[in-house]
Amino acid sequence: MLDKNDLFPARAAVLLSSLPPEVTAQILQRAVVKTYGRGETIFCQGDVSEHIFVVLDGWVKLFRITPTGAEAVVGVFTKGRSFGEAIAFEDIPYPVTAE
Repeated sequence: MLDKNDLFPARAAVLLSSLPPEVTAQILQRAVVKTYGRGETIFCQGDVSEHIFVVLDGWVKLFRITPTGAEAVVGVFTKGRSFGEAIAFEDIPYPVTAE
């Protein structure tokens, strides 16, 4: 289990890696580390976006539920990848579910 002291993958994320180290440090001071089990939902399609996410360990699948009820995978994110940033800045509902 990761804790807040093990945020190296977040520092290497494209979203943060181009920022000055002091800016990255300020952002990560406000970070919250959460652990999810396999198949556990992080957020649902239609939830209001409030956060930016960085995968510290494991995999995250983003998918949409089609009008017919089928699951359409939009992307899979691994260690060090960020997601949700474009939507979080718009304050609009997530167009996908994250698991």
